[in-house]
Order: sequence, then C-alpha cells, then structure tokens
Amino acid sequence: VLQLISIIRRHDDPELVLKLAKAKPKQLAYASSGNGSAQHLAGALFEQLAGVELTHVPYKGGGPALNDVMGGQVPLFFANVASSLGHIQSGRLRPLAGVA
Repeated sequence: VLQLISIIRRHDDPELVLKLAKAKPKQLAYASSGNGSAQHLAGALFEQLAGVELTHVPYKGGGPALNDVMGGQVPLFFANVASSLGHIQSGRLRPLAGVA
C-alpha cells in the first residue's frame, strides 16, 4: 500500500489553503510527479473529497515537484510519505491531509 500525504510549505496555513481553494476554483495549483501518477490521482481524490477544483501541474518526477513546493513555485504537493517525512519532521513542510 502506497501512503500519500498532501503537503504545503511550512509557513502556509492549512485552513487558508482550503478556503482559497474553495473560494477561487482552479486558481490554486498542486504539483505531482507526472500525469497518471499516484500523486496525480491522490490530488484528484482530494479535489473530490474536499469539494474543490485545483490546477494540476505535472512534473517529471517527485524530486523536482518537491523542490518547487519547498521553493514556493507551487503551493501544494501530494507526496509519498517516505520522500517527504524528513522535510515534515524538520519543519520545512507541513502536512495537510493523508491518503492511504
């Protein structure tokens, strides 16, 4: 079972992210490791469950996507726990939601 977690930059407020996503459909983007990837599908599931519409930004792999989230180019990323846990524990990223 692949466990995925939605993450945001450390200084972003999770409640504000969701409010923005609901108030301005398709204006909030999320990164994934590519079209049809587990991260892309987790993002689509999150949209459905949270009742929001996000803009998908596919990357060529999780590493570049994670780097851009940490750098502030994309506000949201659906990452696997293994690749993001260290960044979450260090405080550089914050968890928003989890999907198993």
